[in-house]
Amino acid sequence: MTGRLARAVDVVRERYFTIDARTLGLFRICFGLHLIANVYDRTRGPDGIAFYTNLGVLPNHYALFAPMGNRIWSLLFPFSTPAEVQVAFLLILLVYAAYTLGYHTKLSQILVVVCLLSLDNRNLALQNGGIIVTNLVAVWTAFLPLGARFSIDHLRRSLAERLETTPDQLNVRAPMVRGEPTYARLAFFGILLNFACIYFFNFAHKKGLTWRDGSAVHWVLWQNRIATIWAAWIRMHEPRWLSPAATWGTLTLEASLPVLLLFPLWQKWVRRVAIVAIFALHAGISLMMTLGPFSYSMMAFSLLLIGKNDWALFDRVLSHKGRTTRVVYDPSIPRLHYAARVLARLDGPRALQFADDAAKSPAGDDSAPRDAPGSSADVMGRPFAVFDPRTERWTTGAEAAQVVVRSLPFGIAVSWLLRPPMVKNWLDTHLGGWLAARTFSATHLASFVDGPVARFRRRASRWLGEILAGVLLATVVSQVGMDNWAIPVAYRVKSRPEFMRQIVEYLRLPQGWSMFSPEAPKDDGTLVIDAVLSDGRHLDPRKQAPPDFEAAYHGPWFDDQQWCDWDLRMKFDGNSHFYPYFRDYIARLDHMSSWKQPATIRSFDVYWVNNATPPPGSTQPSNLTRRLLFSGGTKP
Repeated sequence: MTGRLARAVDVVRERYFTIDARTLGLFRICFGLHLIANVYDRTRGPDGIAFYTNLGVLPNHYALFAPMGNRIWSLLFPFSTPAEVQVAFLLILLVYAAYTLGYHTKLSQILVVVCLLSLDNRNLALQNGGIIVTNLVAVWTAFLPLGARFSIDHLRRSLAERLETTPDQLNVRAPMVRGEPTYARLAFFGILLNFACIYFFNFAHKKGLTWRDGSAVHWVLWQNRIATIWAAWIRMHEPRWLSPAATWGTLTLEASLPVLLLFPLWQKWVRRVAIVAIFALHAGISLMMTLGPFSYSMMAFSLLLIGKNDWALFDRVLSHKGRTTRVVYDPSIPRLHYAARVLARLDGPRALQFADDAAKSPAGDDSAPRDAPGSSADVMGRPFAVFDPRTERWTTGAEAAQVVVRSLPFGIAVSWLLRPPMVKNWLDTHLGGWLAARTFSATHLASFVDGPVARFRRRASRWLGEILAGVLLATVVSQVGMDNWAIPVAYRVKSRPEFMRQIVEYLRLPQGWSMFSPEAPKDDGTLVIDAVLSDGRHLDPRKQAPPDFEAAYHGPWFDDQQWCDWDLRMKFDGNSHFYPYFRDYIARLDHMSSWKQPATIRSFDVYWVNNATPPPGSTQPSNLTRRLLFSGGTKP
């Protein structure tokens, strides 16, 4: 029985808790790039001033002293002016860059969570399901060793652990670091379960007629607030079968994904199907709708499903085929040898071959004529040279650097950066001298010592992380049991420890998942600002165009996600406490650098303009109505 129980535990551990180190590294890079893009999306155009400064729609003192939720905190609260906020966003970008590159990765993981929550809490009116999903991904993966591969941290450790002294040793591509190929962590099971719940309850809550009769996607395509240019084209040429197929296909994917994520058998293929299904579902959503970071965070999560069998397949596909690029250098020059050691670690497909400077030919003897351009005679006496197998000639300087970069994995995508004449001239002038310099600080090259203290700290850190991940898992499960009305009342969570509620509120991790549920929306609307300028013209000062009270007839409106969320909140009477600061923001627009009009704002009215979306078979919105929300005072 003990043996069977141990085997059962091993099976569960392998299938639900274990993740490949390379998968963690790939996820970190992709999620980090997504975070960097999200910062750009939050701050492009007037958004940075509008939503994160005291000149915008929500000054920091109002967000602090009239909070929109419990446990509001943000490191952005001290930043008030546009210049200060630019500095803050630059610091956030530096954190995201360190995370993406894997520099001090564990600290970067924690700081990423702090930055995301600071952005969220600074203007909680902009919170949506996409932001919550992004918070979830960042919080759960903070417990995983994301720097285990493809990171600066891994590179530095490998340089310290494996101390090659000759070029021949660089050609022996044994594991470069004493690290685990896989990691068993409770957080991996936690994020699998959490995202299975997201898909399940998004499916379970879609009980309305629009989902049953297959018209839901049609109604969503006519949501001008979030529709993209692709949605605009498709809805004008929509065949009868499209909406039912897309609607029921969405329900099928959302219903099947919880099973695919947690199914215990045939996981190699089941998880491959899950990755394809997630990308298919969310690529379609992102093409049709502007939903902020939602789809991209979900696709980033799916990368965690890549297993060791997939990496074996990647290795076969990406392995180098053909002749190798020969890198010849003088190993007695410390900086050159250090550069060669770094290249050996970046050369996964083994496309590079290293040799000392006594072998400046592709095969140990110079097959090119001694006096031919690019022959070994041309590079004799140089500290380093590279033999390009494509052209069968020796190269140095900028050309050699380009050949080496092109030989590395995905190097073709970046080698073009070395082609501009200015870059080539600089490399030709400085690269050889810098690499050949014999002065080189080796203080950071001390060998790695895995002593008792280091092992104790590592074990203590791991167990502390597992305990905290367990607390988070229990908290998330209890929150799921409270937030989703598809759970029968008798089975919902009624009470739980107070600290769990505080965790959810501090980390902004609500668990109610019901996108476009129970019905797809059948109406739409937008804010229209009708301002009177000092020259008598009527203008919408936010868009600097005449106020359009018939925008429904020529949507989409191509507002970004933040303005979509803000406008929708202004529609509801319960959010009228935002009006004074929104009014002040509108009144200041004619003093901002983006103002292009020769006249100033005298007065304005802000309307919510609503419309009924066209039913299936029609392309004409109807029932346009306008409702005055508030007005701005008259200026002389």
